[in-house]
Amino acid sequence: MKEKINELLKRLGIEVTHKRLLLQAFIHESALPDDQRMDSYEPLEFLGDHVLRTYVTAHLVEHYAGCFTFSEITKIVKLFESNQFLAWVSDVHRLPDLLVKSSCEMSEKTKADLVESLLGALFLAGSNGQTRKVVEHLILVHVDIAVCEGHWDPVALLAHIRRLEGGEEPVYVIQELPEEMSDCDRVQVDLHHEGGHVLGAGRTLAAAKVDAANRVLKKYGISI
Repeated sequence: MKEKINELLKRLGIEVTHKRLLLQAFIHESALPDDQRMDSYEPLEFLGDHVLRTYVTAHLVEHYAGCFTFSEITKIVKLFESNQFLAWVSDVHRLPDLLVKSSCEMSEKTKADLVESLLGALFLAGSNGQTRKVVEHLILVHVDIAVCEGHWDPVALLAHIRRLEGGEEPVYVIQELPEEMSDCDRVQVDLHHEGGHVLGAGRTLAAAKVDAANRVLKKYGISI
């Protein structure tokens, strides 16, 4: 286990003297007796959730406050603390390989927890500089890419999320309107998403695509 932790630190480009908390960051409660639950990663994950939110929010306010309203910043933070995104980060950096568990399922939530527990451990260990470096390496680089590429347009943002998940990008198909509506200045599109169909409508094709994308984003808890 210690060798795996050292390999992780090397990949992240950081050094930590006191590794006890880092070891705890990868111990699932199922591997411990009931009366030792607080020795699992759960307390560190709780702390790391707040650490992550603070660093991402501070980064957006510092560098992009003039580009977004505070309400928009809140929505952006929500995306980058979502289980979907953090689970992807966890897989990319092979964090599930370090998990000590007994009977838990390696769910999306568990994978996401490992990112947050790692950040909580680094923060508690007093390594603020190291914590910041890891957040930059794991999270903020994707925030900057997304902002610079304009992924806060609903259509572009949905495509970005699908790429992060390793899925196919959404396909928009223009629907023929019923004959009784043919004289209306209204366009309807059918968004093919994960094997299902989501309808969107608007006065222009672009507006209809935005409507359809927004309907899917709501399933991720995102509203733009």
